Amino acid sequence: MRTGIGTIGRAATIIGAAGAVALTVYVGRTNAHVFLTAIFVVWVLAPFALLYAADTIFVRWPPALRTALHAVMILTAAATLTAYVWRAISPPRAQGAFVFVVVPVVSCVLAGVVLGVTALTSRRDNRAT
Repeated sequence: MRTGIGTIGRAATIIGAAGAVALTVYVGRTNAHVFLTAIFVVWVLAPFALLYAADTIFVRWPPALRTALHAVMILTAAATLTAYVWRAISPPRAQGAFVFVVVPVVSCVLAGVVLGVTALTSRRDNRAT
């Protein structure tokens, strides 16, 4: 049985994805446009799907990069759920969907930056030794 940050990262991604979908549906429950809610569900699932796919596909990444990926998986789940819960309990605003539009983009950019920086620094460290 595998344990460690990889297992925690995968579990956080699954829990984060389920929570994101639940909160998206909850906040959009008064929306009469079911298709729009479905699009938002796909949109909020995208970062989790990408991170989980990266973890599944890139099993041969160096340990530093895999650890960074798992850390990003945990951070993405925690930050996303925090933002969506905040939106769900706060009173509706004129731009109520703003959080659900921006958080997936920020999550993907953050993942790209962290993984890119980790890849560059680990490559530089390998060349120095």
